[in-house]
Amino acid sequence: MKTTGDGTFDSSENDAKGAAGLKCDSTFAMTGGLLLVESSGSGGKGVKTDMEMTVSGGNLKVITTGKEYTYNRYSASPKGLKADGNMSVTGGTIQVRCSNAEGIETKGTLTINDGTIESYSGDNAINSKLNMTLNGGYIYAHYTGNDGIDSNKNHVELEQNIHLPIGELYKENFFYWIEFNYLK
Repeated sequence: MKTTGDGTFDSSENDAKGAAGLKCDSTFAMTGGLLLVESSGSGGKGVKTDMEMTVSGGNLKVITTGKEYTYNRYSASPKGLKADGNMSVTGGTIQVRCSNAEGIETKGTLTINDGTIESYSGDNAINSKLNMTLNGGYIYAHYTGNDGIDSNKNHVELEQNIHLPIGELYKENFFYWIEFNYLK
């Protein structure tokens, strides 16, 4: 599926918004199959959910190419995957290319137990507002503008089979968080 077009200002919510290839007012759960999403509009999202996002199987491919949409002091940034709640990955394959902002972003906690995650972004490749737990799977985070893996508030826990992100060495950090716990 494809979305195009510029972002808009929603006067009823006093917020800037971009189109989403797939928008969920509640939760998003993917257990199998193939989902291809492309969003080229300003502020556009590939997959956006207002609550939790769970991927336990299948193949999810997302491309966003739009730039940030700004209206006065309000803005909407393009994202590959965005969850306003927690995000959990227990299997499957996620491939995200987001040229101008975060590839994968959650406003809650992020837990990755298994699966393959590849995120290429112009900003943070993988971003969590709260805690991040990386227990397993293959994680490839490539960024050109900010951090590879970024936990804004608390800490990141690493277990096993974690592959370090790759990015531009002159930019910020591969990993960025307040507290680091290496479990094994």
